[in-house]
Amino acid sequence: MQLFYLDEQGDKSLSADSLRVHPYFTMGALKIQDTQRLSLYRSIQALKDHFFPGWRNGHWEDSEIKGSYLAQAIRRHSRGLTPLRPRGYAGLTGEQLGGLVDGLFNLIHRFNPQFYFVAVDKQQVLQRYDVSEHSPVGLAYAHLQIRAALLIAEVYGQSEGGLFLADEQYQHESLFRIGEITRVRQVVQSHFPRPAAIELVLDKPLWMNKGELPADREICQLSDFGLYIVGSAVAEERWGSDNRWLRRLSPYIARHWETGDLWDGGIALVPRPLEYPNLGL
Repeated sequence: MQLFYLDEQGDKSLSADSLRVHPYFTMGALKIQDTQRLSLYRSIQALKDHFFPGWRNGHWEDSEIKGSYLAQAIRRHSRGLTPLRPRGYAGLTGEQLGGLVDGLFNLIHRFNPQFYFVAVDKQQVLQRYDVSEHSPVGLAYAHLQIRAALLIAEVYGQSEGGLFLADEQYQHESLFRIGEITRVRQVVQSHFPRPAAIELVLDKPLWMNKGELPADREICQLSDFGLYIVGSAVAEERWGSDNRWLRRLSPYIARHWETGDLWDGGIALVPRPLEYPNLGL
């Protein structure tokens, strides 16, 4: 079984305020094989044992690893300020923060997951699509599910399957329940050059409610880290070799099977632009 750990960034709303503050709704997935799951979980625990001693006896949120937390902690530390949140980051030195980032990339290198990202340009959705058939959340799920199904069929074979896992998200659950995700995916599928066997993927994620599935909750922190890197690059147009975190992550982002590019492979912009930015990696 191939496991896809989901995370999201931005706001799905198409209101004027949301378009201004969050012009993109981005979703990412980290893929590992089920046989890697417990080893990766224990390795993440060991990393947190090193940098957040005693974290197991405190509130999980105090030592949660998120790309945004790491970035703000590093920025503030460089200015001589204490990180804002969470509590566990306050005592880390600049050297320790760098070591934590290196540790995350070392885990990615050791377990060699694949990352997939879909960034929905909400303004372009409003201009080009019938929103009832192309909601930002539906578009993100549709593209990730189609890519997962194609990967499994073409690489692993019809005897394999895929499962998406995500933090509890009641709004998303309701969209699955009323059939919106299925409707949007069917519209998207009709424009793909070849249909994906969606039945290879359990098309509804396994929701990780608070206090449940502790191993998978830890693994999802790596999904967040990867999504922060790519989501920030999309929103801020920070491509190129000077984006050090993106450069380090890029070998693990899925490639387009025919072109070898990240675009339309592991990173998709929806709607597809006339021309993709030059990654310069």
